[in-house]
Amino acid sequence: AGCMRLTDAGMAALGDVESLESLNLAECDLVSEEGVEELGRLTNLRRLNLRHVCVTETGVRALRRLSALASLELIGNMDLSESGLEAAVSQFPKMRSVSL
Repeated sequence: AGCMRLTDAGMAALGDVESLESLNLAECDLVSEEGVEELGRLTNLRRLNLRHVCVTETGVRALRRLSALASLELIGNMDLSESGLEAAVSQFPKMRSVSL
C-alpha cells in the first residue's frame, strides 16, 4: 500500500538527515518530483528505492550529488524517459545495481 502520509514537505525535512544511508520510498503516492529533488542533500545515501514514485529525468538529475549511491530502484516510473534511465545508470560512480 505504500506510505500514505509522506508529502513533499516531509521530504524536505527528510533531506536534513544527512547520515541516512538507505531509504525506501516505494509507492509514496504523495511525493512529487519536487520532493524527490530534496533527496539530493542526502550525500551518504547508498540505497534508494523509488519504485512507483513519479520521477522524470529532471528528478534523476537532481540526485546526481548522491556520489555514494550504489543501488537504485526505479521500477514502475512510467514518466521516466529512455534518456532519464540512461542518466540513472551513468551518473553515479559507485552504482552497482539499478532496477528498472
